[in-house]
Amino acid sequence: MDVAKLPEILELHKYYEPLKRKAWLPVVEECEPNLDASRFGGFPWLEDRQKWPSSDKTEMTLTFQIKLSDLPDDLPIFSNIKDGFLQLFRNEENDDSKILLINTDQKAGKIHIPEQKANNKVIFTEDDSNRLKQLNLEKQHRSPEALKLFEKLQKSYKSQQRKALKAKKIKTWKQVVDYPSATDIFDKKFKFPLDINKFIEEIAETYDLYEDDIADYLDATYKCHAGDKIGGYPLWTQNIKIPSVKKEKMIYLLQLDGETGHSSFKIDGTGHLFYLPSDPHVMKFIWAST
Repeated sequence: MDVAKLPEILELHKYYEPLKRKAWLPVVEECEPNLDASRFGGFPWLEDRQKWPSSDKTEMTLTFQIKLSDLPDDLPIFSNIKDGFLQLFRNEENDDSKILLINTDQKAGKIHIPEQKANNKVIFTEDDSNRLKQLNLEKQHRSPEALKLFEKLQKSYKSQQRKALKAKKIKTWKQVVDYPSATDIFDKKFKFPLDINKFIEEIAETYDLYEDDIADYLDATYKCHAGDKIGGYPLWTQNIKIPSVKKEKMIYLLQLDGETGHSSFKIDGTGHLFYLPSDPHVMKFIWAST
């Protein structure tokens, strides 16, 4: 019997439809992107003379860098920042995380200059820095000359033997439709007008079907996407408590999957980034192992 054609299943659509949200999945390619590009891994854009993020006296590695101007227009939480970056750094040894939100529009021309050593093969000089600042102030920070200086800066990082994950450029974002996870529906975290567990039991008994087959159909039809994504709904690997700040509940922003192969997690699982509605600069990253 075709589960999709059952009248009771067709009736469910009107309950799921109001819950759907837009989500965006990253489309990546393995390459060495420019420092100002959205990417997983590689080296970050940092502000002028800003110290490299560290934890327990150990330099952290860049997990991702998202250029805010690359984000979809339907994701307006950073609308007050015209040009900047959202970055996540992690310490692989202690699972510590640091989130940076850099506004390059306010601080035009600012760029991190790595500490220089005499035996470096590639030196990013003060003249290089001053020229790049001038190009940025003239809004030419993506000109061929500026990008060539970015490339030199990146080589400078490498010559210092700074740790970095293999870089993957985020070329674009693919829009999909996302629904709450089955866990959230079953646990009644949304105002769903019926008890979905009881509904599945009754359908299975009425039509002599397996409950798992009905549940699998609903999961596939009203999909909560796994993997890396921005927006949509979180797909939990554990029963996570959504964080709060001074009793204000934070809102889910993006999801990172430890099994995609381009993140800094030693164990399989999923991470979720949350932000505070009253102040999107306040963020928290939570990792849950499978």
